[in-house]
Amino acid sequence: MYINPSFSSQKLYDAKIRHKKDDGTKETINAQITKLSYDDPEDSSAMMIIALKWRSMDEYFNPKYFDNIHFNFKTKFANTLAIELVDDSKKLENKIVCLASISDNEVEYLQARPDAEYKPVRSDSKRKYYGAGKALMQGIFQYIKYNKFNEVTVNSANDKFYNAIGMKPAPELNPDSRFNYYKHKLD
Repeated sequence: MYINPSFSSQKLYDAKIRHKKDDGTKETINAQITKLSYDDPEDSSAMMIIALKWRSMDEYFNPKYFDNIHFNFKTKFANTLAIELVDDSKKLENKIVCLASISDNEVEYLQARPDAEYKPVRSDSKRKYYGAGKALMQGIFQYIKYNKFNEVTVNSANDKFYNAIGMKPAPELNPDSRFNYYKHKLD
């Protein structure tokens, strides 16, 4: 794990995602998994701007999960990890493509930016980034393992996504939940 000597968006791991170019072809681009800190003014400012910006990017964007991530970030209730584009010419709020709130070994919320989020065909033409959620989850697996846990759990509102990345259903974790729990054993 890389430790950034500054406090802003601490780099944890390298990642790759895909970007859709203007001609419709996709290219692999560099990204990184970072940890954000409420105590850092740049991170706090970026989160406030993201809170406004992501809502205005797409009429189908549901802010519920982002609002929970933002609340956990502000209250320091959980760690906030992000997938961030590697581009020094952009401000932090424009580099973050996907966010997650994690507490111990549980992913509490995961939210992609509207132009990186899987959408029905009606709005997929606006999508610019692919694989951000998967890349962030792979970084979360590494981060949770580094912090001495042997399993990752998530309470899912998106079963298709968690099945696709290889997580296994775990109804025994919360049989009363209206969402499904998933877990992934770490090697």
